[in-house]
Amino acid sequence: MSNRLSAFSATNAHCPGLRSSTVHPCSSKSVLQNLVDNAIRYGNDDGRIVVELALLRSDSNILVLAVTDDGPGIAECDRARIFDRFYRGRHTDARGAGLGLTIVKQAAARMGGVVQVTSGLDGRGSRLEVHIPANAGIC
Repeated sequence: MSNRLSAFSATNAHCPGLRSSTVHPCSSKSVLQNLVDNAIRYGNDDGRIVVELALLRSDSNILVLAVTDDGPGIAECDRARIFDRFYRGRHTDARGAGLGLTIVKQAAARMGGVVQVTSGLDGRGSRLEVHIPANAGIC
């Protein structure tokens, strides 16, 4: 199985306030691909990864794409730098160039969004949330 996503398609019947949304296809695919790739790459072999897409609130026009895992997580001391180019956490032996989360942050910014990082599943792992306007449109 490849660690890379080849396509992304999702529907969400649990967002009754969201009738239609168009976001930049290349940027949104890049965001999802890099977040899921990181969760696979740095997670546990038998770990869990949850991908969610929802409105921030029912009265909001902000979409939240979240990827949450139960892997080793991102140390608090590394969180301020994880979006820096070529930065890799201090306690990782996984392969990579340290560009994935930089790409996520830049793609989110192109769509008028932001990225947040918190703790993951069951207090372990990481949760990365990308907040973007539902009408980000095609740039």
